[in-house]
Amino acid sequence: MDPTCAIRVHCVDGEKPRELIGEAPVSVVVQERPYATLLATPGEADALAAGFCLSEGLIADPADLASIHVDGSRARVSLASRRLETVGHRLADRRMPDAPDLDLRDVPPATKGPVFDPAAVRAKIESLDTLQPLRRRTRAAHCAALYDKDLQLLSVAEDVGRHNALDKAVGKLLLGGGFHRICLLVLSSRISFEMVNKAARARVAVVAAVSRPTSLAVSLARRLGMTLVTPDGPGGLCVYCGPGRLEGFAKEGGMDVHSSAGD
Repeated sequence: MDPTCAIRVHCVDGEKPRELIGEAPVSVVVQERPYATLLATPGEADALAAGFCLSEGLIADPADLASIHVDGSRARVSLASRRLETVGHRLADRRMPDAPDLDLRDVPPATKGPVFDPAAVRAKIESLDTLQPLRRRTRAAHCAALYDKDLQLLSVAEDVGRHNALDKAVGKLLLGGGFHRICLLVLSSRISFEMVNKAARARVAVVAAVSRPTSLAVSLARRLGMTLVTPDGPGGLCVYCGPGRLEGFAKEGGMDVHSSAGD
């Protein structure tokens, strides 16, 4: 399925062709119960559903997934019987909480390693555009790229939604292998609370992005022992927390971050 559509637009110097990124509803059905409807770029609905289930806490590991079948605009997810014993009650009584879980107490802290060369991480941020053919065609797509400890690319995905792009990138590894090798995430968007949430559930240690994080994202990442970085100057990095994973950054800075607002 083509993730774009072609139209003709009116410009000052006449009509011109343009490609627009597609957006369509994807219904995620878990154990034959409607769970959520996501607006996403068409395609890779199975990966989107897998990554979304991880973000929702319905699964914690690839083994928790029994199967995913895509039927038109529906992604039907079946959980392993062992996982149903843990989350079955959530499916039986699908009620949204009054407020988001800002503490993520069910998510373990990030592992201490590995330690990256800051210049190499900066290079991954700068080269992100080379992994975004959909963005080059439409100028309207976000991207998420996942790397291992040796900075080898594991998975990449684009989508009209930044959350969807990350879910798809993680979902590909949940379905195809490599999930437990994730160490670095590079984002085309800002680092919001939701993106740190998703990254933490995927065991990401370092999150790098082209735009600054929110204060709430930094607070959560610091509590979970994660590292957040963005570009600084012509070739450096700005490290918001977790500097120990970057060569030459000795210890936490004194920045005090407090926020009660969402992203």
